Amino acid sequence: MEKFPGSQPHSIENKRETILSSQEVLDALSQYIEGYTLGRELSDEQGVYLREVERTGENGGETIEYQYMRKGNHGRQNVSTETAISVIYYENGMPVGGNRVAILNEETGEWRRV
Repeated sequence: MEKFPGSQPHSIENKRETILSSQEVLDALSQYIEGYTLGRELSDEQGVYLREVERTGENGGETIEYQYMRKGNHGRQNVSTETAISVIYYENGMPVGGNRVAILNEETGEWRRV
């Protein structure tokens, strides 16, 4: 769409998705989990859209995983309506619970705890 001098672009055109670098994603995850090991990192042409880190839980066979997911449809059931960090609890390799812990405010770039 051609832009004319002095014209104001529509608000949709001004709104850009926040894309965090790999290090920014790890920094955000570090606010919620310590002593983790790196898991999967998936990227597309824009950058990281999925990052997982995990640590061993208190009980034998227990694992705690924190997952960053960027807003969007990234295929293979990797879909999120907002950029968020979630926690998933595993016992003996099977998921037993979890929830969203933070959502990225696209306008301010700040994480809001849920």
